[in-house]
Amino acid sequence: MRNLARRLASLGRNRDGAIAIETAVLAPVAVLMLVGLVDHGLLAQRSMALTAAARSGVQAYMQAPGTGGAGIARSVALAALPTTGSTPTATAAQSCECPGAATGDCATLVCTGAPRAYLTVTVAQEYSTLMRYPWLPSPTRLSGRAVLRVR
Repeated sequence: MRNLARRLASLGRNRDGAIAIETAVLAPVAVLMLVGLVDHGLLAQRSMALTAAARSGVQAYMQAPGTGGAGIARSVALAALPTTGSTPTATAAQSCECPGAATGDCATLVCTGAPRAYLTVTVAQEYSTLMRYPWLPSPTRLSGRAVLRVR
C-alpha cells in the first residue's frame, strides 16, 4: 500500500510529456481559428470584388450613357469579376425619383419638378465557405452594388 502511494505521488511530480499533451490539446483549436480567419478573409475579399465589379459597370455606363448603356454596364461588371466560384449575376437598372416624393420607372413617373435619374448596378454570386459555421449559411449569397446619379 505504501509503495502504491509513493508511485502515485511521484506521478504528480513528473512533468515528462507535459508539452506534448498541451500541444495535442491546443493545436486543433489553433488550426480551427486559423481556418476561420482565412475563410472570413476570403469572404470579405469576394464581397469587395463584387462591389468593385459593380463600380466598373457604373464607370462603363458613364462612357456610353443612353439606352444601350445599361447593357454595357452589366457586361462590364460581369467581365470585371474573376472566374473563380459560381457563376455571377449582374443587373443594371435605371430608376427615377421625384424631389421629396415617389420613386419608380422613369417612363411612367410624373413629377412636378425635374426627376432625378439613377443607374443601379448590382452584382451577386454564391460563396461557399471552407468550413460550416452555425451562424452563416453555406453557400452564402454575396452582392455588390453601385449607384450613379445620371441626371
